[in-house]
Amino acid sequence: MSLSDCPKCWDTPCTCGYQYWFMTLDRLEQVAKTARKALADRRGGRRPPADVREELERQKANAEAAKRMTSEDWHRTIEIPAAQLMTAIEEDARMRAPVSHALLDAYATRERKGG
Repeated sequence: MSLSDCPKCWDTPCTCGYQYWFMTLDRLEQVAKTARKALADRRGGRRPPADVREELERQKANAEAAKRMTSEDWHRTIEIPAAQLMTAIEEDARMRAPVSHALLDAYATRERKGG
């Protein structure tokens, strides 16, 4: 069972509760236990592990770079080979940066044209 892209709220993980109805009680208890621990850590001021801090910084930098993209940057993005574009789309979706829909649209347009 995946918690990604809830068909009701589209959040990852689900924030409306719909996806939790498909979990076993044991799995739901584990998710709740993990969430309670994360909340306690955050409320207690615990710093995230080094790998999490690095990923947060990388995502922040990528989101800032996406905000500064010009129309020429978008043009270059569309012109890259399909395999590279899919890698960029998957990476973008993973980090949920604001460029997701633009990259997906570019890929869909390219596919319709036979690219």
